[in-house]
Amino acid sequence: MVALEALSCGLPVVTTSEVHSLPSSVLRLNRDVDSWVEAIRSYFEGELQLDSQQGLEQHQLPHVVNQWKICYESLLSTTR
Repeated sequence: MVALEALSCGLPVVTTSEVHSLPSSVLRLNRDVDSWVEAIRSYFEGELQLDSQQGLEQHQLPHVVNQWKICYESLLSTTR
């Protein structure tokens, strides 16, 4: 949730490669410190561009509500 909040505020998000289900705009790195240092340095020096809004629409409230609606309707239709 914190990563999605940061993205919705237009902030770049960097996480480990083990984190899933986030938009493609999230930079996923291995756990080694050198990768993190290089990515953060590249970002602040303007060499790395992170589009925080890319892929975020699938996590917006209207889309999530619709997905839950589809799920509930599917469950209800199988119990009748």
